[in-house]
Amino acid sequence: MLFQYQYYGGSGTLQNVFQMLNNWGFVDALLPFLLIFTLLYIILKKMTGITTFQSHAGILSFTLSLMVIIPHVLRLYQPQQDPILILNQILPQMVVLLLAIMMLLILLGLVGASLPNAVMSIIALAAFVLLTMSIISAAFPSFAPMWIASLFSDPNFLSLIIILATMGLVIYFVVSEPTEADKSKSWTQKVQDFAQNIQSLFGMGGSSGGSAPSGPPPKK
Repeated sequence: MLFQYQYYGGSGTLQNVFQMLNNWGFVDALLPFLLIFTLLYIILKKMTGITTFQSHAGILSFTLSLMVIIPHVLRLYQPQQDPILILNQILPQMVVLLLAIMMLLILLGLVGASLPNAVMSIIALAAFVLLTMSIISAAFPSFAPMWIASLFSDPNFLSLIIILATMGLVIYFVVSEPTEADKSKSWTQKVQDFAQNIQSLFGMGGSSGGSAPSGPPPKK
């Protein structure tokens, strides 16, 4: 935790540097502050229809981030209600899940497979359910059932889910026969389709389909 001067074995310079940063609160205060500030700033900037939030997004994000971080540094939160401790419990599972999804998309992109909209929706829904259950088990351990808390605190269970999902999708795309449209696509078109699938999976940008924007009407 913050400002606890504890030294461990090893005399490497890099280890000493990181230990010094940890002692000064770099991991316990500064990094969570930057993460919360960035997320709040993006959310406030994306809020349409409320110009007050957009014009003062910086100061609002800075103030709200300090209101979360300072009580954590001063130990004013209860351990089970500390948002920083809850965030530290959720982030490893979230990062592993996102990395597994990205590796799966890269693997399918290398073999030229494209994800249908139904499969992409299932992946997004499954990721949302897993993250929601993980957040509930970390933030409200007394509210969440014991089997959920025990499962999502077990890294072997998460690894098993990721491995089974990856194997199932890879086997599906290897066994399934490509359509004539997929066979006629060049490597460049497959890469473009793969990039569009990633954008639509994470909600980035608009839909890739549709007609081109129309210009001004021709003069008569």
